Order: sequence, then C-alpha cells, then structure tokens
Amino acid sequence: AQRHILAGLASVVGGLSAPYEKASHVHERPVVNWLWATGCHPFGPFSNTSLISQMLQDVALRNTIYARVDSALHRIRDTSEAVESFACYQS
Repeated sequence: AQRHILAGLASVVGGLSAPYEKASHVHERPVVNWLWATGCHPFGPFSNTSLISQMLQDVALRNTIYARVDSALHRIRDTSEAVESFACYQS
C-alpha cells in the first residue's frame, strides 16, 4: 500500500506519470505499454519498490522548473501587455 501512496503523491505533486503510460492525442486517451510496467519505480502492478529512482526525481525537478518558467513567462507577458495598454492609453 505504501508503494501506491508514494506513486499517487509523485503523480500529483511531482507531475510524474507511470513509465508505461503515454498520452495519445490520436486515441484521445492514455496508451499503455506493459513492457515498461516492471522495474525500480512505485508505479504499476509489476513494480518492485516503493522508492523513487534518481531519474524520476530529476524528472520531477525538471517538471517543477518548467512550471515555474511557464508561470514567469505568463506574468511577463501579462505585465508587458498591461504596460503597452497603459502607454497607448496615455498617448
């Protein structure tokens, strides 16, 4: 049960997905390849550990960095549009 809890937290908090699932825009649903369901990760019915590997930790860190950069870019874009709108209004 601990493995499933850890996998759920990693998915929600770290943005990790199971190694055997990938999003398919063609099928409009996740596609599963059970060959990737085994291994040293807490995801799936065939995994063998409740630990998160260094690679998955790095992926979670990368996802966090991407989310922060995206948020910063949205703020910059919104601020730039506000300044441009103010400048046009003042002219």
